[in-house]
Amino acid sequence: MNAKEKQRKILLPVNAFGREFDGKLLLALLSHERGFHSFLGAKTALHKKLQQLSPMLYVAKSAHTKSAEFFAQLRRSGNQIAVLDEESLVRQSDEIYLMKHHRDALKNVAFLLTWGEDDQNLWRSSGLLHQASAAAVGNPRVDMLRPAMRSYYDAEVSSITDRFGDYVLINTNFPVVNNYITLGDHLSLADKTDYATSERQKFLNYKRGIFERFKDVIPDLSKHIYPRNLIIRPHPSELQEPWLEVAKGLGNVHVILEGSVVPWLIGARALIHNGCTSAIEYALLDKVPLSYRSGHSGEYENSLPNKLSVACPTKAALLRELSLILRAKKSGLPEAQRQILNGHIEIEDTRLCGEAILDAVNGSGPYRQSRPWFSDLHGAWREGLTFIRKFRKSFHTDKTRKRADNRNKFPDFGTDYVDARIKRFQDCLDRFHGMRSRQVARRLFEIV
Repeated sequence: MNAKEKQRKILLPVNAFGREFDGKLLLALLSHERGFHSFLGAKTALHKKLQQLSPMLYVAKSAHTKSAEFFAQLRRSGNQIAVLDEESLVRQSDEIYLMKHHRDALKNVAFLLTWGEDDQNLWRSSGLLHQASAAAVGNPRVDMLRPAMRSYYDAEVSSITDRFGDYVLINTNFPVVNNYITLGDHLSLADKTDYATSERQKFLNYKRGIFERFKDVIPDLSKHIYPRNLIIRPHPSELQEPWLEVAKGLGNVHVILEGSVVPWLIGARALIHNGCTSAIEYALLDKVPLSYRSGHSGEYENSLPNKLSVACPTKAALLRELSLILRAKKSGLPEAQRQILNGHIEIEDTRLCGEAILDAVNGSGPYRQSRPWFSDLHGAWREGLTFIRKFRKSFHTDKTRKRADNRNKFPDFGTDYVDARIKRFQDCLDRFHGMRSRQVARRLFEIV
């Protein structure tokens, strides 16, 4: 490792622990292996340390409406930004997805890293790419689903099946109409035209309809699969109360949001969803999901998860297809669906997605800090206000709910937990030996 490599830092904020942590930890280990100082943790914890950790490569999960100003601030301070676009794989429509982005969202971004060619082409034709270098690299979440990594989750899968035995899993996807912070709707568009406002309202109406249909089908599913258990796993940004209310009095229905989603997918006999990324992860596990699409609208459907699923347009169809899966001993993913996956996700047998990401940003450091973070009184006032407004201000006046949401998205734990998971990677991949974690702050770690 040369002197230049030692200067490089990479920051990996985790927005939703159960969805991202293990994949981001793998990326942090791979980064450290290549000479980066790797930091990962809760986004809120990491943002409090931005001044101390600059200059660095900041890996964002999206470039949505509120990102443009923050990225500009990071860039002015001599940092580089890579957007590992989490949400472009599963999108309601190209038009609505792009409406979520300010025209300058990628102006200060050096690297746009996509799941595959499909979303890469979307960005290239959008007119929003500016000078960002776009590369189809997959995602660290895909690495966690590879056959070589299956034993990583053995302990969790065993614990889940000991508790619940045979179970059917519902992964919900309604944060835009059942949001924990706003207690209702939450959909921000950068485009404020009348047309965009109209599209927003139509989309929300559609999602509310699907939300109500999912709640309505729970008692029927409970009865249909008895004595098997039905696990409802809400989206990390959703209110759990509506699901808890539906589950009342149904002894085999459980509302649970614990740990990574992957062991729950591995252990499930069946997955029911509507336009959820978990359906893609389930398909990558060589299992066929069920898409409950009652009252569906092709205009607002997340097409990829549904293309990988058995379509169930009615309650009767859902119960019938579920029975077929539960009676089958094995149900691998059909070849046609495998081809669809290959067309949307960049997966290589000999290179991890995390390695592809690092290859794409190769040569991105060391970074030159163009001026101190708070170079003068005027700069301190302006940038300090921006920092506070963007990353410490709640989306909602109830800051207690915001803090609770942060805890829900990233629980408290120490180095023992992180090091135990590093040990799992060492066992699965026979690499990263000698690496461990150092706690920098609450919910923030460095790989050393």
